[in-house]
Amino acid sequence: MAVFEEARQNADREVVVKLLTTLADNPEKTQRDLAAEMGISLGMVVSYIKSCVHKGFVRSRQVAPRRWAYFVTPKGFAEKSKMVSGYLHRAMTFFRDTRVQLEDLFLNCQKQGIQRIAIVGSGDVARIAILASNGFSVNLELIEQKDDYIEKLKGFEAVLVTDLADPQGTFDTLKDFIEEEKLLSIATLCINRKRVNLSDSFVRKTATDSDKDMFIEEEACKASKDKTA
Repeated sequence: MAVFEEARQNADREVVVKLLTTLADNPEKTQRDLAAEMGISLGMVVSYIKSCVHKGFVRSRQVAPRRWAYFVTPKGFAEKSKMVSGYLHRAMTFFRDTRVQLEDLFLNCQKQGIQRIAIVGSGDVARIAILASNGFSVNLELIEQKDDYIEKLKGFEAVLVTDLADPQGTFDTLKDFIEEEKLLSIATLCINRKRVNLSDSFVRKTATDSDKDMFIEEEACKASKDKTA
C-alpha cells in the first residue's frame, strides 16, 4: 500500500507540473481547455486548481462575469522548478505518449470485460498507469517483485508490465508462468512479446480480431524512442 500511495503522489506531482506550465503560458485558459489539453476530467482540473490556490502556487482573478484567470505565483514557479528537476520537456513527452498508449490499452480491456489488472514494476510507467486508469472500469494493483509475487499474479485477469529498469527481463520471466493472452505491454517499453525474425511486423499476435488494438508494432516502439530521445 505504501508503494501504491507513493506512486499516486508522484503522479499527482506530474499533473501539477503540467498545470503550472500551462497556466504560466496562458493564465486565461478555461478549465475545460485545461482538461482537454492535460487529458484529465474537468472535475480533476477543478480539484488541482483549488489545491494550487490553497498552497499559494496560483492566484485566481475574475476577468468576466463567468470567467476566471489563474496566475502562477513566484512560489508556484519555485515549486515547479523544484519538481521538474531539469527534465521537464522529456518527462512531459514521455508522460503524454505513455499515457495515450495506456488509455488505449485500458479501453480495450474495458471492451473485453477485463477489470482486475496487476501492474508489475514500480516507477514512472506504473505511476502513469495509475493516473491513466481513471475513467475506465479497471482496477489496478501494484504488485511488488518479491519472492512470492508471481503466485499473487495468478489471481488477476491480466498482468501489465510497467518495469522501466528491465521491461524485457520482467516480461520474459512472467511469460513462463502467466498465459500470454493475460500479459499486457505498451510500445514505450519496447518489449518483444515473442522471439521473432527482424522481418516480422508484429511482436505480438492474438487469437481474435478484437485484440488487434493491443498489437505492439516495431514501428510504434521506434517512434516512441524517437519522441523521448
